[in-house]
Amino acid sequence: MKSLAKRLKTLFYIGIALELLLIALYESNVLLEGAWCGNAEAEFIVMTLMQLVTVCAIPLALRLLKFSVVRQYVTSHGEQGLQKMSVLRMLLLFVPMLLNSVFYYEFVKAGFGYLAIILAISLVFIVPTQSRCASEL
Repeated sequence: MKSLAKRLKTLFYIGIALELLLIALYESNVLLEGAWCGNAEAEFIVMTLMQLVTVCAIPLALRLLKFSVVRQYVTSHGEQGLQKMSVLRMLLLFVPMLLNSVFYYEFVKAGFGYLAIILAISLVFIVPTQSRCASEL
């Protein structure tokens, strides 16, 4: 159980480090921002899509291990099943957060930044600890 919590915590902090690295690369002008700044049609489509993804991903990620199908999978596969579902839960929040950050810098629109911040705040509720792993298993 302790090793599972360590692996999940490592993946969690790698995701946070990727986000911080992405921000550092854009802020230090290693990656140039504003490439899609003038494309209003693409901005509307991407913003709508990312709003839907964010609004759907947060409750799904927070409640993922409460669904009966997922609960049965975890109980039948043990720690391996919990690890897979926990990684899926993290991906449900990290991937849209990273995408929103990229779109924030590429479209230079604050809405994408707000979505990324909302996803970052929701990460607080899925921090993998040993006690959480034990209770979810």
